Amino acid sequence: MLARIPEPELKSPCLYLYDIKRQGIMKKVLIVSGHPDLDGSFANRTILEETGKLLSEAGFVRLDKLYPDFRIDVKS
Repeated sequence: MLARIPEPELKSPCLYLYDIKRQGIMKKVLIVSGHPDLDGSFANRTILEETGKLLSEAGFVRLDKLYPDFRIDVKS
């Protein structure tokens, strides 16, 4: 049974994630970044850094580091 998440007040996404974590709703979290140049993107990099601080147990995958040439072998 899924827990009902109350409608949030207007908050930043990071505060919303903190509330969800505090309520124990998130058990396993994997965050996949598909930005082609995350190091050069201030906004996207900041979002992932702040999310990592709030969800330290979450797994993070950066596709730009796994596939620097942007070639993903879908068959394997």
